Amino acid sequence: MAETYLSAFNFILIIGVIQGFFFNIVIFATNKYKDKAILFLSLTVLFLSLNNLQSWFIDENFEISFYYIKYLKLTWNVFLAPMFYLFLVNYLKIENYIKRLFLITITIFASSLLIRILFLYYLKSQEGSSHFIFYLKRYNSIEDILIFIYTISIFIYSGIIFFTQHKRFKLMSSYDNLKWIKTFFVLSTVVLSFWFIAIILNYYYVAISTSYFYSPLRISTSFLIYWIGYQGLYQQKFVQDRMIIRSRLKNQEFVDDDILKISNKKNTTDVNYSKRKIQFKEIDQFTITNKKYTDASLSLESLASDFNISSSLLSQLINTYSDNNFTDYINKHRIELVKELLIDENYKNYTILSIGLESGFNSKSTFYAAFKKYTNLTPAEYKKELLQRKFVRNNSI
Repeated sequence: MAETYLSAFNFILIIGVIQGFFFNIVIFATNKYKDKAILFLSLTVLFLSLNNLQSWFIDENFEISFYYIKYLKLTWNVFLAPMFYLFLVNYLKIENYIKRLFLITITIFASSLLIRILFLYYLKSQEGSSHFIFYLKRYNSIEDILIFIYTISIFIYSGIIFFTQHKRFKLMSSYDNLKWIKTFFVLSTVVLSFWFIAIILNYYYVAISTSYFYSPLRISTSFLIYWIGYQGLYQQKFVQDRMIIRSRLKNQEFVDDDILKISNKKNTTDVNYSKRKIQFKEIDQFTITNKKYTDASLSLESLASDFNISSSLLSQLINTYSDNNFTDYINKHRIELVKELLIDENYKNYTILSIGLESGFNSKSTFYAAFKKYTNLTPAEYKKELLQRKFVRNNSI
């Protein structure tokens, strides 16, 4: 039963390892590693994979004749928290002790390797004895405890930056709600809990195989390899899309200060319009021209302040002359922009969600609900229908 249990765990473990290596091959084959955030994300996955591969080799008890290789255990796990920290600060565009942390981690890794070799040299004469096994396991436990302390320290410091220093990455927050990173902290806390429990049990129960204590940790890290790889790549692409779309939209914008000067004079070019209707036309023109609706934080009060009028007057103007309340009025403009971008060849390589959020919606759910409300289609269905119409039209010519 125990052998079956370990075999199942090791199978899952090696699948996670293969997936982690495949992830890194894709990253380096597509040159995405040139982005520092993606580079450190891929290194996080790589060191997770190397650590789990080493654990798999140990559990499988491969016959190795050379003494130092047989008992050599590289501390790949010392890199995990530093690599994630470096990913985090690069993703959030924060420069924070990057070079120093990298050098400290390399030094710890090299020192642990040297100390282990010296320790193995000291124990060589006792190989195969009960004393040798006891001292080796005790050394592994102490080494694991020290690395755990180093890891948890960086993890806590990363959490302090992320959860308490929002002003430092305010710009990135406008592109990504960062919920996925919050989820990562939760998942990592679970993984670290498994690690802590394994360390305690392994220290006090030397006679029992470490595989039983560390199996939950290794399985959870295998899951983490998949999750962080997928989420990290997806979010990086998503944020880059939003940055490019926002930049393009901004280049199309201009502010006409004269539009802001709403006067009480009648419009001499169109005497049929009332003063209030003229006001609404100017507000509408300003909103469209400057794409005010692309601001997810736009409110009735903020738009009214642009014209030095009360929010109640603005609400009345919109309700009267657009036949919509403020929310519907703004959302209709957003949907029109989305529809334009979905068929624009310059935006065909960007995700639908990034287009929706850069058009002013503050979440996926509000974007999809609004789009469905005004078109009776999802954005994907709308785009597909337009492409089909275009295909039919081109073939009929």
